[in-house]
Amino acid sequence: MLSYAALGALAGSVVGGLAQFVEWSQALRPLWALFQLAVLLIGMGLLLWGARPPDWLARKLYPLGSRVQHWLQTPARLGVAGLAWAGLPCGLLYSAAAIAGLTGRMFDGALAMVLFGLGSTAWLLAAPWLLRHVQGRLSAWRQELGARLAGIALVAMSGWALWAHALREAPRLWC
Repeated sequence: MLSYAALGALAGSVVGGLAQFVEWSQALRPLWALFQLAVLLIGMGLLLWGARPPDWLARKLYPLGSRVQHWLQTPARLGVAGLAWAGLPCGLLYSAAAIAGLTGRMFDGALAMVLFGLGSTAWLLAAPWLLRHVQGRLSAWRQELGARLAGIALVAMSGWALWAHALREAPRLWC
């Protein structure tokens, strides 16, 4: 939760600062629009292909995973891993961080990420039980439902941001 709160505070502060800077600088408008377009494309990628890493990358990561598990044998090392958790490459986590950034404030961004962490904790505790009860009934597409929902969230968030900005300042979006 601490690393999530720090990530949310950072996202809220940075986006809030950038929002103020955008008002002062016309040069950042195209970068903002390109960033929103990139988030939109990432979301569409999650919708279309899910969150599977390429096979060649998965083959390289499996041996690394066993070494990391061996290293994580003490409570202190588990604590360090918990603090580093917010740095993991996870589309859903960074979707939540992007939403935390939209708050534009450090405290609100931290709060958004803590709430995301609490919701994630509840799901991670319930998921093994639920999986045991529905295992074998899910198709491959349903197993990737989380990645596809993250894609929907990214597409909706960046699409809304681009749409709202275009309505408010359409001629100034690119210049």
